[in-house]
Amino acid sequence: MKKTLGLIGFPLSHSLSPFIQRKLFEINQICADYSMFSFPTEQFDEKIALLKELNGFNITIPHKQTIIKYLDTLDPTAAAYGAVNTVKNENGRLVGFNTDGFGFLKGLQMAGIPLCGSVLIYGYGGVARTISYCALEKNCTITFCTRKGSRNKASGLCLELQKKFGVQISVIEENEIAGHYDLFVNATPVGMFPNCDKSPLTREQISFFDAVFDTIYNPTETLLLKYAKEQGKRFSNGLSMLVAQAARAQSIWCDVSFSDEQIKAVTKAAEQKLNKRDKNIVLVGFMGSGKTTVSALLAKTLNMELADTDSLIEQRYNMSVSEIFKQFGEAEFRKAENELALELSRDGGRVISCGGGLPIFCKCEEFFENALTVYLEITPKCVFERLKNDTTRPLLNGDNPEEKIARLMVERQGIYERVAKFRVNAEDCPENIVKNIISAYNNLE
Repeated sequence: MKKTLGLIGFPLSHSLSPFIQRKLFEINQICADYSMFSFPTEQFDEKIALLKELNGFNITIPHKQTIIKYLDTLDPTAAAYGAVNTVKNENGRLVGFNTDGFGFLKGLQMAGIPLCGSVLIYGYGGVARTISYCALEKNCTITFCTRKGSRNKASGLCLELQKKFGVQISVIEENEIAGHYDLFVNATPVGMFPNCDKSPLTREQISFFDAVFDTIYNPTETLLLKYAKEQGKRFSNGLSMLVAQAARAQSIWCDVSFSDEQIKAVTKAAEQKLNKRDKNIVLVGFMGSGKTTVSALLAKTLNMELADTDSLIEQRYNMSVSEIFKQFGEAEFRKAENELALELSRDGGRVISCGGGLPIFCKCEEFFENALTVYLEITPKCVFERLKNDTTRPLLNGDNPEEKIARLMVERQGIYERVAKFRVNAEDCPENIVKNIISAYNNLE
């Protein structure tokens, strides 16, 4: 019988969990559906009946504590951590588990990083709490590190750990890091996409640590890990931790097991998915929809090559698009577009910004089919406001440009929708558009 499983949290747009769970299901030939259920905490009461129909589910932020009151019992580890990330439905009884600690320990093991001696944990939230329990259970000495002026925010967790383990816990601020530690663990989002230029440690502070573990996995190499790599330190991101805790969840749901080699294989597949460069990202949309701005920001964020079809054609003819239209006519320009589309479709790894008419006249189906083609949707009114002072658009020359915009958009909208796999609101800010596109790209099969 097919199992019905899933993930709850809010928001879930960037989750890798469905991909990882499907890869793990394949290893043991488990027949299961794994769905995502995104809802805010205030909707929990109305969603719990739906969750009780599942065979089991994972929980992520912000529901790891909220879920507890809806459960019938807790596994000892979940009870100790005070947080649940996995639930199993045992004949109508919901049992809560926590596999995060298992994932952290497995991630360290797979990176060849021992959990011993002195550990500095950056952060004091739920992830830091789980890691501190793991470290103290291994008889490590732990120190929490906070941002400047935030020392008191870690006091509650320190008191809890001191009472439970009977040890003294120190708290320092990031500017006070000095001396020697066996391990640094980043248990915060500092350095996570899209803020990839941030690091919880400076390049100089890395020298105080023998090894570095970053619980972030997107990007797979954060600025923190780049610093560690430069200095020859042992290091790991949080991807193996994520896969290992997912594997542990499947062991709970399906009574299966996974070897380290299998976990490594799924981790590698997930890393390739995050860093994939086998497909292009093609942006289509009407003139003025922001393809040039969005594609430049997207390419920079993903460290991918940028290709603007209009600009490439202009370079080949050594004249502007409007000059090409005037001297050679539209047919010549469309021929050049088709030749370029065929060239660009032969390999991946690019962010491609298309001229507004390319999807209408393109005869190379592979150009769109073998890519994540994104339609930047925009209203005629917004286009007019953006372009009303632009005299370089040959199709808008003449009288009544606003009327011409509306007519052309009606003609082209259906074609944009047909070639696109994903749509975004082009009137949103470029940063939000890029986030949404990257989420869709990461979820490509």
